[in-house]
This record gives sequence, structure tokens and C-alpha cells, in this order.
Amino acid sequence: MYDFDLASKILAAFKPPKRLTPAEWAEQNIVLPSESNAEPGPLRLTRYQRGMVDAVADECADTLVFMLASQTGKSISIDCALGFAMAQDPGPVLHVSPTEGKAVDFVRNRLDPVIKASPGLRKIVGGGRKGGGDSLTHKLFPGGSLNVASSFKPDDLAARAIRWLFLDEIDRFAASAGSEGDPVTLATKRTRTFRNRKRIIASTPTAKGASRVKEWFDRGTQERFFCPCPECGAFDYFRFEQLKWEKGKPHTARLVCDDCGHHLTEAERLRAIDLGDWQPTNENPEPGIRSFHATELVSVFSSLASVAQQREEADTPEKLRVFHNTTLAEVFDDGGELKVDATELQQRAEPVRAPYPAEIDMVVAGADVQAERLEVSFVGVNVTDKRAWVLNHIVLHGDTSGAQVWRDFDALLGGAVFVLRDGRRLMLSACAIDSGYNTSNVAEFCAAQRKKSRNVLAVKGVGGFDKPTIRKGSKLRNMTTLYLVGVDGVKASIHRRLNMQEVGPNFIHLPDHLDASYFEGLTVETLKTRFVRGYARQEFHMSSRSGGGNEPLDALAYALAVATMTKPPPKSATPKPSIADAAARLAALHDSNQENITHERYQ
Repeated sequence: MYDFDLASKILAAFKPPKRLTPAEWAEQNIVLPSESNAEPGPLRLTRYQRGMVDAVADECADTLVFMLASQTGKSISIDCALGFAMAQDPGPVLHVSPTEGKAVDFVRNRLDPVIKASPGLRKIVGGGRKGGGDSLTHKLFPGGSLNVASSFKPDDLAARAIRWLFLDEIDRFAASAGSEGDPVTLATKRTRTFRNRKRIIASTPTAKGASRVKEWFDRGTQERFFCPCPECGAFDYFRFEQLKWEKGKPHTARLVCDDCGHHLTEAERLRAIDLGDWQPTNENPEPGIRSFHATELVSVFSSLASVAQQREEADTPEKLRVFHNTTLAEVFDDGGELKVDATELQQRAEPVRAPYPAEIDMVVAGADVQAERLEVSFVGVNVTDKRAWVLNHIVLHGDTSGAQVWRDFDALLGGAVFVLRDGRRLMLSACAIDSGYNTSNVAEFCAAQRKKSRNVLAVKGVGGFDKPTIRKGSKLRNMTTLYLVGVDGVKASIHRRLNMQEVGPNFIHLPDHLDASYFEGLTVETLKTRFVRGYARQEFHMSSRSGGGNEPLDALAYALAVATMTKPPPKSATPKPSIADAAARLAALHDSNQENITHERYQ
């Protein structure tokens, strides 16, 4: 008699296992290690991550583009796709990072810990070989291998053909891989011989016109994550323009539905995300390219309050750039090259005279030291909207290795009282003096000023756009503390602020009583890009168009830098000079040497 149950069991034994989607495979096989994850253990993808990971199996798409904000799970989504490629759809794989250091960091701190924590991956990677089967740059697995490379090395990008290509943070890639050209083009060429190729391109974007990931995103489907409104059910993707909150109270942030005006709470946002789905917004995408864009507003790892807080803290052009790039995953438009025109600045200069605007909260100064003169800028600052007013720029002539010019400077600082339109009288809150020239004299002067209870600091400019605005350094000649100013970042900020066309936060008001040479001094440096070993590097260079120096720019940079670490005096206070006869001595100084000090160069 025929045993149907036995036959069914035998046939079931030979039935191939169910084909898992990439997201299903990842959740069943990947374990997040405790050393690098806030929530270690078996992987659980969010709904928007599942959509991106499952796109790996889309037979109609050979290129996936992830233009994603921070805190959206970009890294784990890429790792899931890489794990799926090694375990379920093997072939030759290449993973490219911006630099060799980033490539090593990817293997040591992301890939290797995941492989070690995930039994399924740990079982296949290495193939039982010692050395060549599992290293920092090469890993073997059944049916394929993984090579890890950097965008700077053309040999890594132009070798044998590959089926799986992962390009991570392409907006940080080298402009050219050695002398071979664009590293993205070199790497993508290696996939052409495979009809079933997959290319995963990911990055947070950078500047407008210079973002590789934005170019790739625009070519594709431009998919956004649409979520339903809990009130009216309308589907839309969350945009920053919909986020509303009371100024200074980011915890009040709510998302406003465009259709019904409902204010989504944080809890409603999270529920909406769990019901969301990716939808294309580009009617004419390039065939084979699916592109995804997500901001922190769809991230379950962020919050409405966090996004609002980040925007409130983005009170400088540099911080605003970071907010746009990393929180909104948008390119940042800084208005093009950092060029400032001296004539235009002088034409838009305005009357800045006592009594000064009541919006000023404090007055700071920056001084540049040359062999035969000191140049000092006095700047009023509003600490809330970061607006600044250049009140005056004074040149004190004299040998800075001698004593007289420093006595003049002492009198100038002691007599500096600034009357505002609301009746307040502000003394100087802080002064920063460049210590790069006649260092001993600067150190001695700063130490003497501190004894007079004046906040006068010795500073030194340091290059590099990654340097903090100002930080405490070592002792200067064992007499005073030296403060280091990240001049590249500060000057770039000044250039952008000077290019602002409308008065608002960060605007710099320039006085019309200073002559053309002052404005030329503000604009004599130009930010240029040069390539070092194929990598774009921005540097400030002195322009050949003017015979003048950059002292006005340096003095303004030091003043604005020291303002960031200075507290304004209470508005109710009416300060008086710390030395009784300071004002009289300053007046006498101006009477006797008015042309030489105040007007000789800049009136």
C-alpha cells in the first residue's frame, strides 16, 4: 500500500529552502556586537531600512544610491547588503572607503565585529585558511571574495572584474585616484562584465555642485519614505519645513501635516514611520538606478526635539552646513567660491558711530602685531543672533619691540568705553592679541593687563579647517596662557558672513568712516582649492591684486574668536573704567596724535 505521508516527508526533505529576502536573511543571521552598538543582539531593521536592504534583490536595478542623514542606519543597511552578498549571492566583492585609514577602520570596527558576533558569517568567512583567507584587506568565502580598498589607490580600483561594488561615503573620496582619474568611475568600470552586477553607492552629501552622491541620486528614482498622517491619512514624506517649535524650546517641536494641519507628536511620528513605505518621486529616472533619500525626521534613532535642537545650535555658516549635510542629508549652498569684493563691501558700509546700536551685548577687540605698528579692531557683538558691528579699526604706529607703542595700546584699552543708544556704557569685555611677532612683548603686555583686571589674551593662529574656533594652549614665555585660534575656519566664516546680502543673524555691519585700504585688507585673502596627491585641499592665499596687508582680516578674526568664549556684562550694569584716568589719557593721546593713530590710514 502506498504511504502518502512517507512520500510527502521524503519530497519535503528534498524541497529547496525558502528563498529569503535580503532583509529577512539579515534579521535571521546578523547579530550586532556590544562593543559598537547601543542595542546589541539579533538585528531588527526598521521599516525604511528593510526597504533599502530588500532593494538589493531588485532584478531591475543594478545601482542603489543611499543619500542618507546620520542616525538613519546607513552603515548597518550597507553591512546587511554586504553580508547577504557573501552568504546568499556570492561573487567577487569590492568595498571602497575614502581613505586607507577609513578602510582599516571599516574592517576593524564594523565588519570584523559583526562577523565575529554572527555565527552564520563567522562560519563562512576565511574558508579555514590562515593568513590570506581573512585579513584587513581580503576575505574569502564560498563562491567569492571581498577586497577592501581606498579611493586614493588606483591599483585597488582597476584590477580584476567584480560583481558587487560598495562605495561608502563617496563625497569624501579623492578627486582622483593618483593620476588615473575619478575613483568612482574607475571602480564602476570593474562591474561591467557582470550582467547581474550590483553597485551600492552611499554618502551624506556635501556642497552644492560638488556632491557625487547628489548627482547619482538625481539620476535615479529619487525615492522618499512616505508616512501616513494619523489624523487624515494623507501620505507624504517628512520635510524640515513641516517642523515647527517655539524658539528656544526644541522640546515643543511638532510635524505639521500639509493636508489637514494636524501637529504630529513624537509618538505619532514613530507610529507613522512604522506604516510608511518608499515611493519614487522622479518621473524619468535613469534605467537601473534606484536612489533613496532620508533625513533624521524618519529616523527612529533621532527625535523631533533633537532635530529642532540641532537647528537652533547651527548658528554659524559652518554649523549650518553640518546641519544640512548630516541631519537633512541635503547639499549645502554656500553661495559658490569664497570671494569677497572690497569695493562692494565699502559701498554697503553704513554709519557706525556712538551712540552705538542697542542690540550690542558686548565689545571685543582683536590686535595684529607687526614690526612697526599694532592694528586693532573693536567689534560689537550680539550674542543671540551673532550679528557683529565693526566699531573702529585703529593703527598704533611704533616699534613693537620697544615700550612706547605698548604704552599707547594700554591707554587705548583703558579708555575704551562705548556708549549705546539705550544709555548703557560698555567697556571692553575681551581683547585677543596675535603673539606670532615680538612674542615676548606680547606675553609681557598680556600679563600686565591681567593684573589690571583686563581680559587680554595672547593668541596664535593655527591652520586647518577642522580646528576649533579657539582653545587653551600652553604657557607663553611662562607669563600668560596662549590661546590657539582656528584661523581657517574663522576666516571662512567671515568671508561667508561678509557675502550676506540681507541683514540678519551672523551679518557683519561695516562702518563707513574707514577708507578703502581697510576693506582691501578684509578681502586680500582668497580661499583657493589645490590638489595634493589627487585630494582637494582648501587654503587661504594672499591676493596679488593689492599691495596692502591682511591685518584688518586677522584683527577681525581674533576679535570674533575671543567673543565665542566671552560672557557679556549684565545689561543692567553701567560699567566704569577700571583705571580712573584712562579716558583722560586716551583723550590726550588722541588729541596729540589724532592723525597718526586714528585717521592716518583709514579715515
